[in-house]
Amino acid sequence: MNALSEQILPELRHLLSEMSDGGSVGPPVYDTARALQFNGNVTGRQDAYAWLIAQQRADGGWASADFPLFRHAPTWAALLALQRADPLFGTADAVRLQPVPRVPA
Repeated sequence: MNALSEQILPELRHLLSEMSDGGSVGPPVYDTARALQFNGNVTGRQDAYAWLIAQQRADGGWASADFPLFRHAPTWAALLALQRADPLFGTADAVRLQPVPRVPA
């Protein structure tokens, strides 16, 4: 390792260890929601809607609470997509639970 790597890697490991999900990366809520919003009548859409509902956080929003300023877009995208899926089980509850994401002071 070079000197720059030796400085950056410990800090990066520390930051990742403090994240609630350990810095894991998965399918983006925003992209899934937008695809469902504009192409919601495709085969297997129930599974995609169910996945989207399962990604909702306990506070009603979507995306990681570790980055509160970046939760607005995925949350709104999920809400817009779920409005199209109202007849599907659980979507009305997911939309009703959604509060406005809070930004820490």
